Amino acid sequence: MDTRRCCDGGGATMLKKRIIFCLFLTLLTIVPGCVETSGELTADEIVNRSLARYEAIDDMTESVAITTVFSGAEYIEYKDYVLKKPNKFKLTDFESRIETISDGKNVWTLDLAENTVVEHYSSDSAKLPDCDYGQMLQEVMRSYRLELTGTETQSDRLCYVIEAVPENSSVLPERTIWIEQERLIPVRVSNDYGDYRSFIQYENISFDVGVDDNDFIISLPFVATNGSTLPEMYDLISIEEVQEKVDFPIPLPSYTSNYLFSGASLTQTNTSDSISLLYTNGSRTLIITQTPSEMKQVSNTDSTVQSYDGKEIVKHFGGNILLKFNCNQIEVAIIGQLDEREMIKIAESMRCAK
Repeated sequence: MDTRRCCDGGGATMLKKRIIFCLFLTLLTIVPGCVETSGELTADEIVNRSLARYEAIDDMTESVAITTVFSGAEYIEYKDYVLKKPNKFKLTDFESRIETISDGKNVWTLDLAENTVVEHYSSDSAKLPDCDYGQMLQEVMRSYRLELTGTETQSDRLCYVIEAVPENSSVLPERTIWIEQERLIPVRVSNDYGDYRSFIQYENISFDVGVDDNDFIISLPFVATNGSTLPEMYDLISIEEVQEKVDFPIPLPSYTSNYLFSGASLTQTNTSDSISLLYTNGSRTLIITQTPSEMKQVSNTDSTVQSYDGKEIVKHFGGNILLKFNCNQIEVAIIGQLDEREMIKIAESMRCAK
């Protein structure tokens, strides 16, 4: 072997090149993000970008299918949703023919089949319906720990799959969110409340289509078809004021699960008067309606209807529960995002005669 070759300039240069090449390969191995993971987003970045796109729009239309699974039974709702920012919206439930409309100052719930106002109150709150995916994303960013678990195809669209676990909360559900890779909009959300689950499927989402303000106006002929009249300015009034306007004693709850009374409203018809009591806890609402009449027996064929001591409990999407019962010949309905035990405690605190 000619040892001189190991010491000449050419051999030394070649050796240096080999060392540099090996170091380069080593760096690629140690720092794979420089090559293999370049351009990948974290779960927080994906949700943030989806939320940023939502916040940049002026209006939106979408269709949603909401499936609630409880005790092995499924209950499906199909709804259309129209939004004009900041807080005008219309939510139409096709099966029940119930429509909720907000013009940004007043909120109405309408029975389209009967042409009547089921409920109304004044509100300039920016609170939007639970099916508004922007509200969901904002809550996820505030209160959840996020993890990107992979990708999956939903409704023929390739989606990021994000697991969301609530931090420091026993009320919020665990969530799985499918966000379309191409447009960064949610396609599906799974909510696990423990004793039941709900799934939201978003379809036909369109942005900035030029939604008309007239879509959020309630015409008085429609409202008055069944003899209903709206209170002046649609303002909430005090308990004392609403009690003076009705000829039945208003039973009040002594326990409200930390919800505070915000006001009352009165709906007058040709046959009877109905009052609504509004309680709030942050952005959440609890509504108690009262109408003097004999309690109508509701058929228990709907798997979402449960009963407790003469009270009918109807579970709804998004954690809402409707509790209906008779209190001293007053038909009472309580609706809110509380569990059954809390709703029953509120009802029992009204001290109705057995």
